[in-house]
Amino acid sequence: MAVTVIGLYPVPTETAHAQTAIFADDFDDGDDGWAPVEGHWRVVSDASGNPVYEQAATGSGVPGVSLIDLPPWQPFHVKVQVTPTDIQPGDAVRVFFRYEDQDNHYLVFLSESSVQLRRRVNGSLTTIQEAPVNIENGISYQIDVEGRGNHFTVHVDHAQKLSAYDPYGRPGSVLAEGKIGLGTWQTGAQFDNVRVANVVRMGVAQSHLSRWGQRSVESQQHVLDAMDTAGINRVRLALPRPGRLSDVTEQVCHAKDNDMKVSLLLGLSTNEDYYPDGTTKAQRTNFDPVYRLSDLDPAKFEKALYTTDTDKAGNEIDGYLEVLDNAGCVPDALVIGNELNWIGFNGDLPEVTSDQPGVPDGKIFDHDTPWGDAGYEQIRTGIDKWGQAISRAREAADAAFGQDKVKIVTGGFADIPHGHVRDRAGSYMAPQLFVQLLQGTHPNQSGRPDHISDADFIGTHIYPYRPYDLDPERGYDTIRDHIADVMDPVVDKIGAPKPFWIGEFGFRNRHRIDGVFETVTEPERLQLFRWFMLALYDEKLADIDWREVYVYNFTDNDLLSIYECETTPEDEYVCETGTLLDPGEVFRDYPY
Repeated sequence: MAVTVIGLYPVPTETAHAQTAIFADDFDDGDDGWAPVEGHWRVVSDASGNPVYEQAATGSGVPGVSLIDLPPWQPFHVKVQVTPTDIQPGDAVRVFFRYEDQDNHYLVFLSESSVQLRRRVNGSLTTIQEAPVNIENGISYQIDVEGRGNHFTVHVDHAQKLSAYDPYGRPGSVLAEGKIGLGTWQTGAQFDNVRVANVVRMGVAQSHLSRWGQRSVESQQHVLDAMDTAGINRVRLALPRPGRLSDVTEQVCHAKDNDMKVSLLLGLSTNEDYYPDGTTKAQRTNFDPVYRLSDLDPAKFEKALYTTDTDKAGNEIDGYLEVLDNAGCVPDALVIGNELNWIGFNGDLPEVTSDQPGVPDGKIFDHDTPWGDAGYEQIRTGIDKWGQAISRAREAADAAFGQDKVKIVTGGFADIPHGHVRDRAGSYMAPQLFVQLLQGTHPNQSGRPDHISDADFIGTHIYPYRPYDLDPERGYDTIRDHIADVMDPVVDKIGAPKPFWIGEFGFRNRHRIDGVFETVTEPERLQLFRWFMLALYDEKLADIDWREVYVYNFTDNDLLSIYECETTPEDEYVCETGTLLDPGEVFRDYPY
């Protein structure tokens, strides 16, 4: 295809795949959609016979500029493959953004020895930041440029080279928005696979903050203040069990006072308010007790959220969402459930110990599992109950806060290594089966409702497997391929009827290699985080509209922490100090 154009933050349909990209061009059908300004532009075949967009005019002081013929962008991520053909000292390949005219724009200036972020305002050229690179003729390079407000990052071949703020890019400033284009200076170059995408918003999954019941409200608020100071403006909080509503209300209100976006996780595994009186949790050997999802009472779940109830003394008790509304603290999203395809959060999934030689412990439910398999029907009943809870959460949120004011997210599915399932004699449902059952489109389902249609986002959790690939030449590809391995089967089964929301991801500070634990340094973790975020824009994931992604932070161990950890006066080890480690620098790359 020559050009694919999708509206800014598109409203996806039920039948078509959503796209993160709002513009994509591989020049297979020519150069439609481009507006040359300077130079000699045409589509030609490269050395491999692949169509590319070439600028051929060269010589001292000869510029080349061609713009995407679309309205201006504000936040954006542009990805392009560039191949210089005759670059000499002083020459450059260029990528333009926030382009108003020849005298007002930003550009990336890629010379044979450096990459520079430049700004031109009223004809005056300024170099904002530069870094060394080694660029050769005939070699293709992947350039990624991202702009969020007045912050810009530049990657060359998946390595971040530049990260800078510039006052002229602030909202309302002269370069707050503009067009995107390609260019050269004094040299020829070929361009291919241009993609412009919506930016993915980033936050912290700080669910365990709700467990600080023994600490002061001020202590809890300190963490949110420190996050805000560090530039983190999205947080996922949680109400996992009854008795913590006042704490969570204080957290939501304080976060909103700091202008943070708040998503609130409503866990279904341990909250007795959502189950019939007398319901018992599933007792297991290797896992904590949790409720069986098949026992969930969707009507009671909705009542706990919104419908006014009375206690045994006849006193009125407002639902959770009413309490928040009365406090004037409206969350931005509700996440319904958490990793319900994994035994750790769903009591319907059994422990499985094999008594047959050569047959491993544990069980994976997937599309090869017989429909009448023992326990499978009960698991499907639980998934349907979860779907009903999603639908009722929509109704409760609309009633409490107003129509569509609060978004609904399906609880993120787990991505569990099969070896881990076997080692712990647990069970796990493959994500593609899990969400297909929720959607009601499995071939053996007939007349089942589509519960995904009642949500605004499809939740997922993605933790790249250990040991991590830290090789600069392979690391990016390894992470991208892992994300694709998780998501491709899901998209294959359900399409992309809604945007996706990564409710948890992260990288541990140690991994095991050949049976020996080795440290993953904090700078290495930062590189892993950057590769992960960059991979979300990769062409291999083009069928997915990512919206938000949350780094998971543990409370009481440093494995996944992005904060410095400390021992408190109460002799407790906590990792919610709010002081960011090196990996937290990634939030400065993605400031909103």
